[in-house]
Amino acid sequence: MAFASKFEELTIWQDARLIVNLIYKETSKLSDFNFTNQIQRAAISIMNNIAEGFDRNNQRGFKYFLRIAKASAAEVKSMSYIAEDLQYLPKEKSESLRVILDELARKIGSLVRSIR
Repeated sequence: MAFASKFEELTIWQDARLIVNLIYKETSKLSDFNFTNQIQRAAISIMNNIAEGFDRNNQRGFKYFLRIAKASAAEVKSMSYIAEDLQYLPKEKSESLRVILDELARKIGSLVRSIR
């Protein structure tokens, strides 16, 4: 994996870190603990699975964890609709979050396809 020497150098990990911070900022004051806990954990899962997969030091393991990270991005995206419907997030913020998540999922998918 010559494209990076550590997971922190990966653009997808950096993007996932921004998503975690955005989710925490937008949900930290919600009184719905179950919702907040779930969306925060799903966001963290994106970031952590990228890191864990990278440090497996083999392509098969990395691809496996990237797929989990991509699925977690879909979970956060789905939950953004709930957040919008319950008025936890304004429509503009939830739409913006979904754009960011779609772009991250596209990048993760491209990386999975590039790993042989």
